[in-house]
Amino acid sequence: MSTQEKKVPSDLSQLHSHLESKRECLMEELRKLETSIRQIAKQRERGSLYSDDGDGVTDILEMDRYLAWQKQTIDHLSETEHALRKFEQGTYGLCEGCGQQIDPGRLEALPQVSLCVSCKSGKRNKQVECIKNIKHAKR
Repeated sequence: MSTQEKKVPSDLSQLHSHLESKRECLMEELRKLETSIRQIAKQRERGSLYSDDGDGVTDILEMDRYLAWQKQTIDHLSETEHALRKFEQGTYGLCEGCGQQIDPGRLEALPQVSLCVSCKSGKRNKQVECIKNIKHAKR
């Protein structure tokens, strides 16, 4: 059976429920991260960033770590919400690159994906080629 002949799993409700659950978990994670970031910011306001004991540097590193984690969580939330919108539009499971159905196994493993393996590989290859061109141009 070719990839094009495969159908999206008939029980889409299970994938939809998984995405909704994931969205709730990510939103809760964001709330906790925002609380932690606010606490670090308050600590920084109370103390000097350049104190002799090194706490200022630790606070900066901790803040950077939380901000990176927050960005990653926002990105995951955005992907999840995009997949949920595709459910609403009736286009869930269709590749945004070629329009073909995404392999059901891929959807089950990564319900938030928007590209089939071929399109994802092609996108990655283009990115690698761009990086090579940039490095070559700098020489």
